[in-house]
Amino acid sequence: FENIKSKSYFNSKIIKISKNNNGTFSLFSEKEEFKNFDYVLICIPYLQSKELSSNLIDFTQVINEPSYDPIHTVMLSYKDINNINIKAGLNLHKDISFFMNQKIKFNELSHDCWVLNMSSEYTNNNIDIDRSALEKYAQSIFEKTFGIKNEINFIKSHRWLYAQTKVSYNSISKKNWITSKD
Repeated sequence: FENIKSKSYFNSKIIKISKNNNGTFSLFSEKEEFKNFDYVLICIPYLQSKELSSNLIDFTQVINEPSYDPIHTVMLSYKDINNINIKAGLNLHKDISFFMNQKIKFNELSHDCWVLNMSSEYTNNNIDIDRSALEKYAQSIFEKTFGIKNEINFIKSHRWLYAQTKVSYNSISKKNWITSKD
């Protein structure tokens, strides 16, 4: 960002945006105010952006809104390589819609690091599941499917509330956008 001479702020959760009398925008986190922006580009799911910008945009004219399904994601890593000869796949199990080998998030983890996306149906039915129970369940399916006997090194889950688009801009706009797969 230094090359384009643009001020950038990272790792700040913006909770409010306001338009100033001089036409610039201020953004507020819980601790700070960021001032004098000419433009604000909001790149978060529609429902979150609507909440964040409702004082700036009249949403009463929006006839159709996109809607979303949540997914639980479980990341796990093993101490030793499991020699799984596949990098990713769909529909591993009725409750796991997608999985992939992924080391990019945590460099200190082994090469045998996996991300499992639970299906939207499973997540909706288990929206408030205890994290430990979710992690054990996903791990057991993964290990049984691939015959894994190695010891787990790391496991962590996360819930994405706006992960899968149920009613998309594709269906609302009648245009050919790329659809998501769940």
